[in-house]
Amino acid sequence: MLTTTQEQQLHLTTRRLDTHPIDVLIVGATGSGKTTTLQALLPKKLRKRANKHPTLPDMKKMHAYRIHPHLRMWEPIPPDSLTLKNEQLYEKEIINTLQYAYPYKDNHYAFIDMVVIVIDGSSRDIGTAINLINHTLLPYFPIERIVVAINQADRAMKGRHWNTLLNEPYPPLQHYLIHQANTIKHRLSASCSESFPTPIYYSARYHYHLQVLLDALINTLPTEKRKIVLS
Repeated sequence: MLTTTQEQQLHLTTRRLDTHPIDVLIVGATGSGKTTTLQALLPKKLRKRANKHPTLPDMKKMHAYRIHPHLRMWEPIPPDSLTLKNEQLYEKEIINTLQYAYPYKDNHYAFIDMVVIVIDGSSRDIGTAINLINHTLLPYFPIERIVVAINQADRAMKGRHWNTLLNEPYPPLQHYLIHQANTIKHRLSASCSESFPTPIYYSARYHYHLQVLLDALINTLPTEKRKIVLS
């Protein structure tokens, strides 16, 4: 799935950080397509055995996806029911994951290097994303390591103007997606009091713009380890 250039950049980063692999946490509202995204990014030969629980004791509530030898993505196991208590436990698990650290050369460093937050492009409601960013991510994680991605581009206009032969948008939908991405950027920036880059948009179901999503990940690769101060 990764291009040769992307693989080279990824390899250089892991070598520079002395970290192998880069670990990415993917979060988002229920139904935004996190699992579908991860399945689409996986090499075909790995898709059937992607959802195995990791062996790390502090990551047992996560599913691990090895996208590439140098890139591993983690998905929190969603709650059984969407009660307030379960949502709070889910958010707490994300926070614990962001603070999970390992010892290295007299310091402790964060296990999670980057975060991808997936927004449902078929819905106008981004309240969950704003809440996740404001209360769960930004207090514990630097904004420059966060990638915002809008999934389900094929359903952004309720399925209209999607080319089912080429699996890409016709011009009316293309214009709408660009406008939607800019609107979400401004709403996030205003609501979170941070300057966000324009989110990328894609369709995991139809594998549209997956390379754009990977480009966003590669372009956001960290330049140094994230140090954690243990209390």
